[in-house]
Parts: sequence; structure tokens; C-alpha cells
Amino acid sequence: MTQYRTVPQPQPGSPSVVRPPRVAQPAPKGPRPSPLAVPSLPCPETAQPVTLIAEVVLPADRTAAPTLPAPTLPGWTLRLWPVARLGDATLEARPDTAQASAQDLRAVLAELGIGVLGPLRPRGRV
Repeated sequence: MTQYRTVPQPQPGSPSVVRPPRVAQPAPKGPRPSPLAVPSLPCPETAQPVTLIAEVVLPADRTAAPTLPAPTLPGWTLRLWPVARLGDATLEARPDTAQASAQDLRAVLAELGIGVLGPLRPRGRV
């Protein structure tokens, strides 16, 4: 059941009620954090290398093997699993040096005939 609240009407001859105007409160004075403040990030020299993961398409001669040995690349530690949604395998790559980049890895894999499906993304949360 809905209840309605009735507003009392002023009686004839009674003074009308006048409310004072609302006054906006001034903003607090003091330092406020910037909404665009960026948290401090570790220096590249001290940062841990990021493990990259991607699905790959292997050359025809590599897919026939019962076990998929990971290719050896200088400067990278690679692991390969024969489980993937779209490609032939899942590749995990961890750089041995801080100078190695995902573009370098993609170029070297292309020279070996290994196609990378999609981006090389960081494993887990960064």
C-alpha cells in the first residue's frame, strides 16, 4: 500500500514561510592529488624481464614430431607447449638481457618460419 505525505497548506491570514537561500560551501583549500598522477615505476635497469606468451604456427616439419622441442635463440629462454586454441603450440619467451624486445623476438621467429598469432603479451599480471 502506497502512503502519500500531505504537505500542510498555509492558513489564510498566516505568514508564509520563507526559506533562506542555499549557500554553496567553498572548496577546501589545500593540496589535492592530481587525477593524472602516475605511480612511480621501477627503473628499466632494476626491473625484472617480462615473460611473453603467444600462440604460434610451426613449420610443417616441426608439427610432425611427437614432442615439440623449443627452438634455441640466443638471448632468450623459450618453452613450447603443444596446446593452443588457434595455432599449433603456445610459446613462452623470457629475455636473458634487458635490451631484448618483443619486436626482436617476433623477427627472429619469423626467420625460423614460426608465425606468431596475435600480440606477444606479458604472462600474468604486470
